[in-house]
Amino acid sequence: MSIMSVILLLLFGSRATAGVVEVRRRDLGWEPPLREYFGLNESTSGPGVVQRVSNISIVDFARLARSGVPFVIVDGGRDSAMKRWNCEHMQNEFKDVRFRSEYGESEMNMDVLGSDWTRQKRPIRGRKLPPGAPKYAPFYSDVVKARKDEPERKWGKKKAASTMEKAIVEATEVPYFLHQDNIQEMKTNPEFWLQPPETGSLAHMDEHCIPTMATTLSGVKRWRLAAIPEKPHPKGYFDGLVYERDEWDPLFSFETRPGETVIFPPGMIHEGLSVGEDCVSSITYQFPFPAPVAYWRAFFPRIRRTLDMRNCLTQIQYWATLNDRSFRPKPYAEAVTHAKGVGKRIDSDSDSKLSIEEISKRMAGGPRSMMLDAWNYHDINGDGKVEVAEFVDNFAVWSAVEFKAQQDGVILRDPDEL
Repeated sequence: MSIMSVILLLLFGSRATAGVVEVRRRDLGWEPPLREYFGLNESTSGPGVVQRVSNISIVDFARLARSGVPFVIVDGGRDSAMKRWNCEHMQNEFKDVRFRSEYGESEMNMDVLGSDWTRQKRPIRGRKLPPGAPKYAPFYSDVVKARKDEPERKWGKKKAASTMEKAIVEATEVPYFLHQDNIQEMKTNPEFWLQPPETGSLAHMDEHCIPTMATTLSGVKRWRLAAIPEKPHPKGYFDGLVYERDEWDPLFSFETRPGETVIFPPGMIHEGLSVGEDCVSSITYQFPFPAPVAYWRAFFPRIRRTLDMRNCLTQIQYWATLNDRSFRPKPYAEAVTHAKGVGKRIDSDSDSKLSIEEISKRMAGGPRSMMLDAWNYHDINGDGKVEVAEFVDNFAVWSAVEFKAQQDGVILRDPDEL
C-alpha cells in the first residue's frame, strides 16, 4: 500500500479501519524503518557507503538535501578559492594566528599556526575509545565564528587574526550546486579542521539546526556517521559520549579526498579521521536552504527527545502546522479534525491541493526558499504536489508526537541553565 493510500485510508476510510492503521503507525513510533530511509541494505547491520554524485544541478541537490540522507559531491570544491589551502598553506600564510588542539583541558587557543604541528600526534587521554575511533587529537580553528565574541580564547597577533578572518570570508563563495541565498550565513560560520595523519574528531552531534557541508582540501578523511538513537540519551551527544555509553552504531563509513564535499543533516552523529599520509585540511560550513524537511518530518519522534536538537523544535512546528500559533498539541485523531479545518482555509481555490502561493499567504510571506521548505515538508510522497490530506496527516503526526512528549514530561533545556 502506498504512503498516500495509507494516509487517505486513515483520514477518510471507516473509523474502524482508520483506527487500526493509526495504531500500527503509532506502535512503529510514527517513523519509517531507519536503514530503508537512508537507502541501506536492511538485511545487514554494518555501515554502508554514501551516494556519490558530480556535476549536480541546484534542483537535484535540493531534492537530496531535503531528504537528509548524507551524500558526497565529488567535484564539490572545484570552484573554491580555498582549494589549495592545505596544512602547509595554513601554516605559512597565517603563521602568527593561534588555534587549538582539541580534547585538552581548556578551549583556549594554545598553539600557533606557524609552529611545527602538521605531523604532531597528541594522544586523546581520559576517554573510552573503541576500535576505529580516533586516538590522537586534531587541530581546530573557528576564527571567523568566534574571535570577536570570545576574545578571551587568545587569537594571536590582532592584525594577523584579523587578516586571516578577512581572507576566509573573502574566499567563501556559494558552490555551484547551492542557492545564492546561503551566502550570508556561510560567511559567518566557517570552521577549519586541521588533522595530521591519524588524528581525528570524536563522534559528536552539533547543536545547529541546518545542514553541514564539509569540503576536504588536502589529505584523506574517513567519515563515520550515525543517526540519532531511537531512544536518545537525555544528556545529549557531546564529544565522545556515544562511545562511553556503547551507543556508537555508524550507519555510514566512507572517505573524502581533496575537492570532495560531504553533505549531512543536523542531528547526525559524526566522526572524522585523517587516514592518509598527508595532513588533512578541511573547511566546514552550515547552510540554511534547502532545509532537510523530509528528514525532520520522518524522524521527529526521536528529534523531539534529543537534547542537542532543542533549538530546532520551533522551526519544525512552524513547518508542520504552517504557522498555526494558537494550536495546542492533541492526540492524533483530535488533531486531524483541527487540521482539516486549517487545510480547508488555506486551500483557497478548493482543489484539494496546497500551492506555494497559498502557503506563502498563510505564512505571511518571506523568502521564496523558506516557503519552498514549508511546502516540501508536506510533500510526503515526493510527487511535486501537496495534497490537503498530506498536510492534515503531517500536522496530526507532529501533534501526536509533541503531545506524547509533553505527557512524558520531556523538557529539553540547556544544561548550563539548570
